[in-house]
Amino acid sequence: MKRLSLLMFLIPITLIGQVDTLRDLRDGKIYLTKKISETIWMLDNLDYEAANSVGLTQEQNNKFKEFNLNGRYYHFETIDSVCPEGWRIPITRDWIDYFNFLVKESPRKVKLETIELTEENYYFSFLNYEKRIDLFKKGNPLNLYPTGRIEGGEFNFSNVFADYFTSDSKETFKGKSHIHIMNVYTTVHSHEHNMEPDKEAELRKFMVRCVKQDR
Repeated sequence: MKRLSLLMFLIPITLIGQVDTLRDLRDGKIYLTKKISETIWMLDNLDYEAANSVGLTQEQNNKFKEFNLNGRYYHFETIDSVCPEGWRIPITRDWIDYFNFLVKESPRKVKLETIELTEENYYFSFLNYEKRIDLFKKGNPLNLYPTGRIEGGEFNFSNVFADYFTSDSKETFKGKSHIHIMNVYTTVHSHEHNMEPDKEAELRKFMVRCVKQDR
């Protein structure tokens, strides 16, 4: 186990930044984007209709209209190619930079701890920000809201977490890492269960936010 602790004494400043737009040439859809640290993030969930992706029904969207559920849920086998040209799914480094940005901009002192486990399955977790940083607060820098997931073909929603595909060079199973974002703790990990295409009853699909490095 590897532990890293960061203690930052903070000066409160606004979380407002320059918001731009991206037009996906594949289908013409428009996404809001924003630079945070050295990464440009989509502020919207990807809504490209890739193979084996799933979108919610209008009835489901209406039921959960208070959340930003626009976008689709993707199969892990397609995530390396779902983002527009020049964009990619986030890596763990992007999330580290984002959490450090939140700590730096927070009006409250935050002792952010990260834990890395490299045992049978790979885990990278963010801790010690609970009740200090609200990742889903209205107007948060990435416009994050709980997303839920598709599991076994059924929509499974919880208002306490957001799940997104991501990637890590140390992931145990290539292309199957994902991040569980919560206000208690957040973890990036990879595992084979729920990620086997021949076990549809257990298969999970998550949303995607695309990023690119600022040049």
